Amino acid sequence: MNSTASRHYDVAIIGTGPVGSLCALTYARRGARVALFEANPNDHSGLKGEWLHPPASQMLQQVGVRFDTQAQATNGFVVFPEDGSEPIALTYPDGSHGLVCPHETLVSGLREAAENEPDVDLIWSGARPTHDGSITYTQNGAERSVTADRIVGADGRGSLVLRLLGLTAKPTVCSRMIGIRVNGVSLPMEDYGHIFCGGPGPIFMYRLGKDSVSAIMDIPREYSDRNAADLPSPSGRLPTAARRSRRAAHPGAPPAAAYRRSRRKPPVQPAAAIPGAAGQGSRVVLS
Repeated sequence: MNSTASRHYDVAIIGTGPVGSLCALTYARRGARVALFEANPNDHSGLKGEWLHPPASQMLQQVGVRFDTQAQATNGFVVFPEDGSEPIALTYPDGSHGLVCPHETLVSGLREAAENEPDVDLIWSGARPTHDGSITYTQNGAERSVTADRIVGADGRGSLVLRLLGLTAKPTVCSRMIGIRVNGVSLPMEDYGHIFCGGPGPIFMYRLGKDSVSAIMDIPREYSDRNAADLPSPSGRLPTAARRSRRAAHPGAPPAAAYRRSRRKPPVQPAAAIPGAAGQGSRVVLS
């Protein structure tokens, strides 16, 4: 990275998750000078986006980012009805394929590509933007600043950018999700995501690696954090091999948790909200 003190950029992007890094690569490939900020380089754990639909997989290919040995190709979804009737396969059209990749692998691969892009300056620091297009940050103990024609906030559900610009709206919790990774499990249709319907909420399972499967359960919002553990067992809805998976969870690894939320749209003005990798929170684009 070159010296960025008092430098002007075409675009400044705050956040190096999948959205921020891909955005930086796309802008740079179109001739823009990009400043990419990240305050928490190790914040890519937890229950976050791992399943990419075909358009997202194609976007990665377009910017030259590949995960050939670390990802699983997917053909679509198979739905197991609550009444035990025959499963319903929902295959992606036209022979297209999605991609499943551990979130940490997805983030590190995109960050590496952005860092190696000549027209992207990756700055490991929190950023404080203003409406006039200036951004201040701290680097090596010194206060620095840059300016940009456009500022993109891609820093997650608890976005500092949104708060600083007064664009936050109180979210409504729609449901909660609990997820675990399990070992030694086979699935009925290995190249598909498996959706098991029924109460109290659907379960989504998919192959994440050679010996690992992700299992995510949607929990209705009426269940509080205190009694979520008292949910009825989902075992009766799962195939025999998947039932055994509950005993094959990674030892000592607690379940990951996340919330599905909806937000009121921010004011139109010079801003627009775009979804993040996991469909949670929002991003703001200033122009």
